[in-house]
Amino acid sequence: NCTFNGQIKLPKDSTVTVYGTNNLVMNQVYDESGVLIGSGALTINGGGTLNVTNAVVTHDNCYCIVGKKELTISNVNINASACAGGDIDISAGIMARKHMKITGSNINASGASGARTSCGIRGSKSIYIQSSDIKATGDSFGIVAAGDAMGISLSNVEAHGGKAALKAKTDMEFAGVSGGTPGEKNDRWYVMNGDTRATDVKLTVGQ
Repeated sequence: NCTFNGQIKLPKDSTVTVYGTNNLVMNQVYDESGVLIGSGALTINGGGTLNVTNAVVTHDNCYCIVGKKELTISNVNINASACAGGDIDISAGIMARKHMKITGSNINASGASGARTSCGIRGSKSIYIQSSDIKATGDSFGIVAAGDAMGISLSNVEAHGGKAALKAKTDMEFAGVSGGTPGEKNDRWYVMNGDTRATDVKLTVGQ
């Protein structure tokens, strides 16, 4: 139940346990971008709500939650808004530099409007989403696994991106959901509408 203005930077292999409703806001420039940063592997859990807002640009980037290695999110509610304006290279509400796993969580994540690459959720490696409710919005991509595969199972996912709603490098697989079919185009994976990448995707848990 805290309200915090600034940046929280945690050591390697940290766990954030969320209780109640918490508001984290970054409204001044620090050495690197991110309101909540895990210097190595980062786990976020606890059942509470975490509202995270980044309103500034740092070294041309704007992020809310950053895992510099693996990022694991489980049984938590997260609203992550990267909402800075200006000259932005990459922006994401939630990002991991290695693998990302989301289970049993409710997440609403958005990247800054106008960034060269704007994503709601961005993983440099694989992204796996299970038994979760996700809304992800970016000018470029809703959810992108930039260097590996994406898997979504038994989850409700709404994604919007100006270039594509969902993007993965090596593979994209869905289990127990309906509303979109993965397909390969130009050596990348998307949800396709014929020969066109879908910019709006709504996956729902199969009945």
